[in-house]
Amino acid sequence: MSYKLSDTKLELYNDRQKMININLFPKDLTIISNTCIGGRLYHDYHQKFLSPTIDFYMEPDSFVKFCCNLEYYLSCEIKPLPDYKIDYLSNFLFCNIGGLIAAFGHTNDSYDKIISKWNERKQRVNYDNIVVIATDRNVLKQPFTKCSEETIKEFGKIPYKKVLFSVVDYKYDYVSYLPSFKDEAGCPEATRPSLTRKGKYIIEEDGFDLDKFICNK
Repeated sequence: MSYKLSDTKLELYNDRQKMININLFPKDLTIISNTCIGGRLYHDYHQKFLSPTIDFYMEPDSFVKFCCNLEYYLSCEIKPLPDYKIDYLSNFLFCNIGGLIAAFGHTNDSYDKIISKWNERKQRVNYDNIVVIATDRNVLKQPFTKCSEETIKEFGKIPYKKVLFSVVDYKYDYVSYLPSFKDEAGCPEATRPSLTRKGKYIIEEDGFDLDKFICNK
């Protein structure tokens, strides 16, 4: 199953290709993300995946544990959870990574592929140049909720360059507040196109510049 962009996402992708300089992307950069945005950024800049978290989702509290002990969790065996099913996420497959639940979608259409790609890509992680991108949205239970402030605080312990997008105005230097969505249950889907900023993602709606963040420009 190939990854297919919707018309609006294809328009976003085409706009971004006109606006970004793919030569500015650090060739040795590992993006660890709890949403699909990491994979999309690698696609935007035409780069090899130096990260296993491609077409991947993990709840924020688990993701903080994952990032704070990244080498440990990447050393764990990834185990399929064929009986773990969520009706409204029927296109996702779930795995256990050291006791943490991870969801895989889009190009990850079989457990064999998930395990193969995970094990291949985790070998490429550059621990000397990692950025972490996350959102505050819990999606494995309905209704969707935002994560707790305790999780936001714990996010600060992640030992890498990081940003967490939130619909709450937390006063932490690693949080990017999204006032446009302050009345929502949590951050919008990260890879949706911005409503007002051409060539940008929805998480950049209120001014954050992902390209500057990852390219240090």
